[in-house]
Amino acid sequence: MTVGKGGGAAALGFQMHYVDEGSGPVVICLHGNPTWGFFFRHLITELKNDFRVIVPDHIGCGLSAHPANAHFRAADRIAHLQELLVHLGIERFSLVMHDWGGPIGTGLAVRTIQAVERMVYFNTTLAETALLPAMIRRAAAPLIGNFLTKQTMRFLKLMTRFGVASSMPLDVKQGYYFPYATRARRTAIWDFVQDIPFQSSHPSYRIMREMVAKLPELADVPVKIIWGLRDPCFHLEVFKRVAAYFPHADIVKIPHASHLVLEDAPQLTITEVRDFLTAIPKAASPSPRLVPPGGLYGAFQAAAAAVPLVAAATRATFPRLSRTPRYETLSFRALADRVCRYENGLAALGLLPGERVIMLVSPGADFLALSYAVMGRGGVPVFIDPGMGVEAVVACIREARPSGFIGVPKAHLLRLKDRRLFQSLKFSIVANRFPLAGFTTLRDMEQNRGLESEQFPVSIGKVALRQPEDVALVAFTSGATGLPKGVVFTNQMLTQQLTIFQAEFGFRAGEQDLPLLPIFSLFTSALGVGSIFPPLNPSRPLSLYPAKIVRVMQDLGNETSFGSPALWNKLGTYCRQTGQSLPQLRRVFMAGAPVSSATIDLVQAACPGAQSFTPYGATEALPVTIAAAADLRHRPIVTAVSGEMGTPVGRVVAGVSLRIVDPKTIPTPEQFSSRQAGQWVDCPPRTIGEILVSGATVSAEYLHRPEATAAGKFDDGQRIWHRMGDMGYLDEAGELYFCGRRVHMVTTPERVFHSVPVENVFNQHARVHRSALIGVGGKPAIVVEPRQSQRPVGVAARRRFAEELQAIGAHDPVTAAIQRFYFNRSFPVDVRHNAKIFRDRLAHWATTQTATVVGDLLKRPAGTA
Repeated sequence: MTVGKGGGAAALGFQMHYVDEGSGPVVICLHGNPTWGFFFRHLITELKNDFRVIVPDHIGCGLSAHPANAHFRAADRIAHLQELLVHLGIERFSLVMHDWGGPIGTGLAVRTIQAVERMVYFNTTLAETALLPAMIRRAAAPLIGNFLTKQTMRFLKLMTRFGVASSMPLDVKQGYYFPYATRARRTAIWDFVQDIPFQSSHPSYRIMREMVAKLPELADVPVKIIWGLRDPCFHLEVFKRVAAYFPHADIVKIPHASHLVLEDAPQLTITEVRDFLTAIPKAASPSPRLVPPGGLYGAFQAAAAAVPLVAAATRATFPRLSRTPRYETLSFRALADRVCRYENGLAALGLLPGERVIMLVSPGADFLALSYAVMGRGGVPVFIDPGMGVEAVVACIREARPSGFIGVPKAHLLRLKDRRLFQSLKFSIVANRFPLAGFTTLRDMEQNRGLESEQFPVSIGKVALRQPEDVALVAFTSGATGLPKGVVFTNQMLTQQLTIFQAEFGFRAGEQDLPLLPIFSLFTSALGVGSIFPPLNPSRPLSLYPAKIVRVMQDLGNETSFGSPALWNKLGTYCRQTGQSLPQLRRVFMAGAPVSSATIDLVQAACPGAQSFTPYGATEALPVTIAAAADLRHRPIVTAVSGEMGTPVGRVVAGVSLRIVDPKTIPTPEQFSSRQAGQWVDCPPRTIGEILVSGATVSAEYLHRPEATAAGKFDDGQRIWHRMGDMGYLDEAGELYFCGRRVHMVTTPERVFHSVPVENVFNQHARVHRSALIGVGGKPAIVVEPRQSQRPVGVAARRRFAEELQAIGAHDPVTAAIQRFYFNRSFPVDVRHNAKIFRDRLAHWATTQTATVVGDLLKRPAGTA
C-alpha cells in the first residue's frame, strides 16, 4: 500500500508508526493481533477523501518499533493511543476497531467519552474470553503458545488460512507477514496472546471488567457492528454478547465472511462503514422512566437501569467428561426484559396482589426473573428449602395456602402427595422451555399466551400502589430446631436489609458474586451485583465438586462469595491440597453456623486478597451482627463469668437493637397481654442469657402460625422483639458471643451446659471432625464424629479415644464433669448449611447405643448413672 502522509510518534520512548491520510472528521482505525495497519489499506483509500484517517501500528507490530525486552498489556496500549492523540492534537474522533483493537479502542473510549463521535466494530471481543475456543487457549499456553506465535510463523499462517472464507492471494499474505519476518519481530504477537485474561487473576482482567461496566456511559454514541459469521474464533456466541452491550447498534452480519471481514467482503464492509460515518445522527428517543415500588423488586429495576450491560446472571455448566466449563450470561437489561415478559404472563394467568406463589425453581436467571416477576405483579413468592424432605416440603406448601406453583419438572411430582392441594391452585407452571401437553411452561409465559393488551408500564403502575408494610415474600426456616416456619418479609424490611448489605458488606453495582446459598442472589441482584451460578445441587450443596467451583471462580473473577462454613471448609481444603488460590476475591461471607478458626485460616490461605466476614443472624433477622475474621483473630477472647468461651460474632449492625435477657424473666405471651413486659431482666456483661433483637430488618410474624408468633415475638408497646432462640453474652465492649441454641442446653443441678462452649473444648482434639452436646438421662454427654481416617474401631480403641477426650475436658471447669462419650460416623445435619446438627436425633440415637464412660471399666447402658 502507499503510505502517503505518515509519521511516527514517541510512545513511552518507543516509536509508534501511523498512517495519517486525508482531511476532515478524524477516524482512527485500530488493528488486532497478528495483523497491522495493512488490514485497513482499502478502507483508507475509500475514506481519505472525506475524512482524516489515522491508522497506528501498535508498538511491536507493523512498522512501529519492535523492542526486544519491552512487553505491553492492554492498559499500556491504551496509554500509547492517548499519547498519540495528544501528539496529533486530536480532540474529537471516531473509532473503527478489529480484533484486539476492540478492547483497546473501547478502553480509550471510556476514558475519553466526550471526544468519541462514532464507533465501528469488526469481529472482536470486549470481555468474552470465557467464550473463546480451545485453540486460542492452547495458543496462550506457555510452551506451545510461544512456539506458535514467536518461534515460528504458524500463528500468522493460521490467521491467513482460517481467518478468511476463501483463499487469500499470495501477495496479500506476504503483506501481512512482512513486518514479522524474524523471531525478534514477533515478540508482540506472543505478548498479545499472553495478555488474553482467561483467569480473573490476570493483570488485564480487571481492566476489561471496568471497561464493560462503563459502557453505559457511551449510550449516546452511535455504534455499528459488522461481523463475519464464519469466524472460527469470534463465533456467533461472542457476537451475541458484544451486540448485547449496544442494543441500539446498527448491525450487519455477513454470512460468507470470516475473521478478516475487509478481505472477504471489502466493498460491502467499506460501503457500510462510509455510510455510517457520513449519516446524520438520529435523535435518540427518551427511555421511559419507571418509578420502582420499593423492596427487592424496586431495587432490582433501579439496578437494571443503572448497570444495564453488566452480567446479571451467569450459568456455568460442565459438559460430560469435560473439564472446561461453558458459560451462559444474561445482562441486567436482558434480565429485566425477561422479568417483564414473565410479569405479563402471570397477569394472563390471573395472579393478583397479595396472592402467594410457591417457588421451587433451580438457581439461575429464571429463578431471579420469576421471583422478581411475582413481586412485580404484587404477588408473594414463597421459598422452601427442597432439602428438608418431601413430607416437610408438602407441609410447608399446605401452610402457605398458595394460589400458584412454579417449579422444575421434578417438583411437580409433589402432586402425587396431595392432589387436592394442587387442584385448588389458580395456576401451576413448569419451569422449563420444553412444551408439555396440559402444562404451562416458561415458553408459554414468554409468549404471553392469552394476554392481548397489557403492557409492562401497566404492571409497574399497579405495583406502585403497594405499600412498604405489604408482604413481599415468605421464606421458610430450615426446621433444624423444630417445624419449619414461614417468615414474613415486608417491602420495608427488605429495603432496610439491602441498605445494610450495601453499607456493612460493601457490595457495589457492577461486581460479581458467586452465592453458594442461591436465594442470596435475590439480594445481590437488587444491588446491581451479578450472580454466578456454578454446578451446585441446592438440595445437597455439600455434594459440590470443589475443582469445578474453583475453576469457575478463577475464570469469571467474582469479587464476592457467600456460603456456609462447611462449604468454605471444603473449598479451602481443596485449594490447600492442590496449591490453587482465588486471589480475585475481595469478600467471603460464612454464615449458618459458628465458624472455626481452622476454617478461617483455610479461607485466608485460599483467598489471600479477601476479607472474611462471619455475619450472625437468622431467617427472621438478618443480619444482626457482623465481624471481620481479621479482627476476630487479633482480638483476645473474653469468657463469660461462668467460664464458658463463646464464639465471637461481632458487633450489632446499625438499625438493630440487641438485648441479653435472663430467660427465667421472659414473660409468657399471656403475661404480655397483661402488660407485664417490665419483668424482663437484662443480664450484666459476660453473663449468658437469651438473645433478643429488634429493628427494621426483623420479621414481625410467621405466616399462619399465630402460636409461633406469640411465643417468639413480643411487642413491648414501642417495638417488636424477636427471640433468636440462641444463648450468648456481651462483653464490656459490646461484642456478642454465641453460645448455642436454647433448646440445646443441658441443665443439671450443678450447672447449665451450653453446646458451643462445650463443643469448642472437645473439637480441639486432632481426630475430632465435630462434636455435639446432648443430654442422656439428665446428664451431659458428648457425641463425636471422628475424621474419616481416624474412626476408632473396637471397644479398646473407643475407650482410648474417650480417655483422650476426657483428659482435654478435665482441664476446663465447663467440661470437667462430662464423662460419657459416643462415636457417630456421620452427624445428621441440615442440608442448607450442612452445619446445623440435629442434636435431638443424636440424643434419640444415643438411647440405642452404649456410652463409653471414662473411669468405669464396664460399659453401661445409655441413660444409667
